[in-house]
Amino acid sequence: MVANGNATLTGSNPLQISADVLWVVYTADQDTDEVFEVYSRSIDGAGAPTKLNAPMVAGGDVTFSVVRVSPDATRVVYRADQDTDEVYEVYSRTIDGSGAPIKLNGPLVTNGDVCPGSLTDCVQISYDSRWVVYLADEDADTVNELYSRRIDGIGAPIKLNATLVNGGDVSQFQISADSTRVVYLADQDTDQVFELYSRPIDGSGTLVKLNTAGAGLQTLTGVPFLLSPDARWAVYRADQLRAAAMAMRLRVPSCTTRSRRRGALPIRCPRTTRYRWR
Repeated sequence: MVANGNATLTGSNPLQISADVLWVVYTADQDTDEVFEVYSRSIDGAGAPTKLNAPMVAGGDVTFSVVRVSPDATRVVYRADQDTDEVYEVYSRTIDGSGAPIKLNGPLVTNGDVCPGSLTDCVQISYDSRWVVYLADEDADTVNELYSRRIDGIGAPIKLNATLVNGGDVSQFQISADSTRVVYLADQDTDQVFELYSRPIDGSGTLVKLNTAGAGLQTLTGVPFLLSPDARWAVYRADQLRAAAMAMRLRVPSCTTRSRRRGALPIRCPRTTRYRWR
């Protein structure tokens, strides 16, 4: 460790252990004081630490709160202003340091960044370790949109959201447990009316709005939506038909129409207009 250097041990994700319990990944100003970089090392201390980022431009750093280890323990994804000071981009590299870092985002518009502003949890790896999904104002400054790309850098970034209304942004997202879909919250159709959408992670297929049109989700307190572990349901809070919550299938279910009972909550089938009340 260089004089005055420190490993980052505060905040979110200060260090991570790979799922196979073979590697530790951490950020530190290990080689140059006040230049924070990302390293991996065998958990048993064998060998020397491996620096995973490329050489930093003057003033560049790895963002310690946006370092992710893939679930299969083969790659590390990190955010850094590695190539241009104060231009934050997202990179992927093998956890053992073999090969070179791969930039995952596309060319950024002037003043664009991956994870702009105070966005949190804005870079995620799919559970099958094949995809990285991220938020960025990549194509228009201050317009936050949602992108996916293969973690190994194959192919180009894919924009998952539809064209946003003037003033619209994607604000949050989650990847389904089966790694096939991304569910995101955005004021996509009407400015300041946040709604829930689902799209295949590879950009194929049809974009599906999960809530009833015009029903804004509550985003000021708590968690606005959750995905079930079996990847079949999204549960969210909304001002919709006087219901405080609704559950929806992410895929077409076998639904039947039943008469409405007082206090019942609707379950909507995407691509249909039928509801099941219970």
